[in-house]
Amino acid sequence: MALWQGRSLAVVIDAVSSGKPAGSLHVIDAVRDSVPPDLILFSSHAFGLAEAVEMARNLDQLPKQLWIVGVEGQDFKHGQELSRDVASALDLALETVLTLITSPRADRAA
Repeated sequence: MALWQGRSLAVVIDAVSSGKPAGSLHVIDAVRDSVPPDLILFSSHAFGLAEAVEMARNLDQLPKQLWIVGVEGQDFKHGQELSRDVASALDLALETVLTLITSPRADRAA
């Protein structure tokens, strides 16, 4: 959250698990929308990204734009390499991030 303070734009990329096929891309406007409860954002800590976003929202510390780009994972066991489907989604995730940071603010559906 401290990294967001004073920023006009932040993009967070994370692995997610919602039951969709591995490699599916999720794009969330976290200023406009809450993080969907069925989207599990993985963290190595008890306090995850969804909690950080909502805490920042409650403290009025969100940047003007905060995007979450989630790539649907396949195997979350420690030490696992990326599956083929997840690795294949990374180019699209990169393109999405580049679009988000270079385009003027607009209501974008993803």
